[in-house]
Amino acid sequence: MTDAELEALQDAIAEAQGKLNAAETAIDALPAGDAKDALNGELETEQGKLDDVKDNVPTSDQAALDAAQAALDAAKDAVAEAEEALAKADANEDGVLTDAELEALQDAIAEAQGKLNAAETAIDALPAGDAKDALNGELETEQGKLDDVKDNVPTSDQAALDAAQAALDAAKDAVAEAEEALAKADANEDGVLTDAELEALQDAIAEAQGKLNAAETAIDALPAGDAKDALNGELETEQGKLDDVKDNVPTSDQAALDAAQAALDAAKDAVAEAEEALAKADANEDGVLTDAELEALQDAIAEAQGKLNAAETAIDALPAGDAKDALNGELETEQGKLDDVKDNVPTSDQAALDAAQAALDAAKDAVAEAEEALAKPMPTKMAY
Repeated sequence: MTDAELEALQDAIAEAQGKLNAAETAIDALPAGDAKDALNGELETEQGKLDDVKDNVPTSDQAALDAAQAALDAAKDAVAEAEEALAKADANEDGVLTDAELEALQDAIAEAQGKLNAAETAIDALPAGDAKDALNGELETEQGKLDDVKDNVPTSDQAALDAAQAALDAAKDAVAEAEEALAKADANEDGVLTDAELEALQDAIAEAQGKLNAAETAIDALPAGDAKDALNGELETEQGKLDDVKDNVPTSDQAALDAAQAALDAAKDAVAEAEEALAKADANEDGVLTDAELEALQDAIAEAQGKLNAAETAIDALPAGDAKDALNGELETEQGKLDDVKDNVPTSDQAALDAAQAALDAAKDAVAEAEEALAKPMPTKMAY
């Protein structure tokens, strides 16, 4: 019963009481007698009926009805907000639904369900009737709307987003390491890039490319949208950096370094042989240095000098740096050794040996002639 309906009842009671009072006044004006008594009897009967009505006036349900309506209206608003939150999640601007965004939707659903439950409690408190049935009908409609929202809650993209971001971060680190490896190769401390150093650079490039590929796969798994586009933009930037590294990989100096080292080693051996030839000449077993022995020493010196020159040419082909300087230092040492050999080449004893041999041969001839003369009989003196 609403306040308006209660007021109408109270107005009817007041109207009836007024008219009973007026009837009483009119009856009281009659002279005593059976007619007056009969009318008073009827008046008492009507007053009793009205008193029964007064004794059974119900209380108003208006406050409960208002509370139930207010609770239902609040629930309707909350359901509308949940539907709006679902629409926002489905049409997410950046294309991915984060845990925070999903939590906001679930909070809206929980809020709406709580208000529907409160409305149901308020409606249940109403007396049975059309008003209660109407409110329950609206309540069921709103619960159906919220159930549709619940049935269509999307899953979070947070794990996929985190995985893609982590893969991209790892790729960024690997690209930075590849750039650092290139810079180290370009500014090589010893001036030459060995196969091992080049391999380290190529390994860093391969590592970075692998991580970029992994990041690409993770990003491709994301739904289309601004978040995916942003990550792809960063991925392209990192790929560009790595491509620059690839385009500027230097060639290895290993072959040139090996050639220079080999040439220097050959020169060292030749210098050692020249020193050995000089020592052999100085300590000649027969005490004289022949032209042939001197020629062998000079050939060893020429051989050593040729190999030192070849080593110098090979070392000159290397890029400037500590490695080249070290080889040049060794080359200078070997050249110094050979120069010492050159400075101490003895003169040949061949001419003196030849002269001695010729003198000896002449002496031999003269001795033979003397022996022959001795052996020849002396001629006798003829008489005249």
